[in-house]
Amino acid sequence: MLPRILVIDDLYGRVVDGIHEDRAAVCLQLRLKDETPGAGGEVVLDEPLARAVFCRGQLPAAAAVGDAVENDLAGTLRLIDGGWHERPAGTAPWALVLLDLRFRSGTVTAESEARYGRGVPEGRPADEQSQLFGLRLLEEMQRRYPHLPVIVLSDAPRDGVSRESAALGAVAFLAKGDPRGAEKLHDYLRRHALVPDPDGEIIGCSIPLLVALRNARRAAMGAESILIRGETGTGKELLARYIHRNDPRRQGAPLVVVDSGTLSPELYASELFGHVKGGYTGAISDRPGRIVEAHRGLLFLDEIGNVDGTVQRGLLRVLQEKQVRPVGGTRAREVDVRFVFATNEDIESRAAAEDGFRLDLLERIRQGGTIVLPPLRDRLDDLPVLVEALVREAERVTHGAMRRKIDAGVFDLLRRQSWRGNIRQLRTCVMKAVNARADVEHLVAQHLDLPREEPSPRPLRETPAASALDEATFASALAMLQTLQPGPAELVGQYGALEAAFARAATRYLRACLDAVRKPTLRNPAGEILVQPAVKLMLGEAKLNASQAYDFVIRLRNLSPSVAQEWDTDAVLGPLFEHARAQRRPGRSGPRRTPALPLTAAPLEEAHA
Repeated sequence: MLPRILVIDDLYGRVVDGIHEDRAAVCLQLRLKDETPGAGGEVVLDEPLARAVFCRGQLPAAAAVGDAVENDLAGTLRLIDGGWHERPAGTAPWALVLLDLRFRSGTVTAESEARYGRGVPEGRPADEQSQLFGLRLLEEMQRRYPHLPVIVLSDAPRDGVSRESAALGAVAFLAKGDPRGAEKLHDYLRRHALVPDPDGEIIGCSIPLLVALRNARRAAMGAESILIRGETGTGKELLARYIHRNDPRRQGAPLVVVDSGTLSPELYASELFGHVKGGYTGAISDRPGRIVEAHRGLLFLDEIGNVDGTVQRGLLRVLQEKQVRPVGGTRAREVDVRFVFATNEDIESRAAAEDGFRLDLLERIRQGGTIVLPPLRDRLDDLPVLVEALVREAERVTHGAMRRKIDAGVFDLLRRQSWRGNIRQLRTCVMKAVNARADVEHLVAQHLDLPREEPSPRPLRETPAASALDEATFASALAMLQTLQPGPAELVGQYGALEAAFARAATRYLRACLDAVRKPTLRNPAGEILVQPAVKLMLGEAKLNASQAYDFVIRLRNLSPSVAQEWDTDAVLGPLFEHARAQRRPGRSGPRRTPALPLTAAPLEEAHA
């Protein structure tokens, strides 16, 4: 299925009688299949890159001489929302938006039509001023749809608008009439678009899943090691295979999978690095090891948190030196392997603890990025297509099973589950239902043998004690924590909840400080978000520099995995973290002064909602 994009442009999006020559030209140039309601479809392409819906962004959409044309912010946002939140079940959201910046408004005259085209107004001075309508749209889209990629499509001088549009969240700039426009759009779709897995191995088109797939494609373009984070049963191996398929340098190369959870510490080193005959008791012949088997390809190491210190040292040596030495051997062999690691553990916290996971190895294994695979409870929009696929799979492998219709009550019941085992647990549930009733023609809720689940543990902030903390002053809250004396029944497994509660409280504190130091400007009367002053306020450090402020933001976000995922999907905190991480990229000394963060000026509570 071709990706579906939205083109917001006053020239291409206007409605005209007969052939729309301007739109036909841009469709031909960018290889777009026009699917705008009511469009004539003048251009027929053998291999289009995408399906496109064109929007003028103004009212009226069709104008004649004497009509007044005005920019329509609210109507344009409603159209975007219709393809984002209100789309039919099982359909993907907008893959990306192509956005013009200059929108000509005013009265349509005979002279303006002769000069610019049918239905195009003469324009006003405000259309060319710094607050372009396209920039207003871009700012609103960044606030409302922070994961929606926007590419500027403009004939304005690039130097004049590229920086400002990038600061507002645009991911690329495409000049109108660029002879390489189709080639660039193809590349942008690959790197930025929200598109499902075309091979169908990873099923679903919910926004959290598509964001993970986009991040995986971006990471695949590099050469460094990648870390996949996700709960048990979310499909981390499938995502590793997706990365391998999208790595342009390793097409057709081997993919080797190692599950760390199935190997004992004694066997792990031999399995991974290989061994020579006599290298240890029971080594009766030479064995190359899985790393050598993956030479020129990709090695996927699942449950990396399970490996012991000896194997960690060996892995670090392989990642640093690109060489592997078998157990009992004296000679190392050069290898060219792309590593993808996965974990469902909080190995960051373990790396911070004494005798825990090696911090230097952690930095190596996530050098190419960390991809968060969402749990099933965060992508319930995918339940219908997942259940459909799993039911058909179960029918294929169950001898004599009839094809059945899926009752709507099935989805209602499944949506109410917590799915701690994620898709793996869902698959088991569906398989059992089909296997037990192979001869029925309907799958109904009563067929599902769902495990009786204990209530999901509520966040600490929702407990009565936490409610008291919410209402307490800082001094009284700290006093409560300092006098905390857990009883014997409360000693087991509570540290993670306490850590997450602290991370959420500190995040709330940061939000309050960001709100307190907002700086009103003419462009942004509600105030811009300022990172360094907010962190100074939190820490009480008047001499805190910009780099230290960015480091603090990064540490705060990484305090707890569950809170980190909340940051990543938040309209304010997600871009704030990415901005901080970009400023602290290795080799970058950091600015002397922290500029205003390129975020919306909407109140934090509204942005969070």
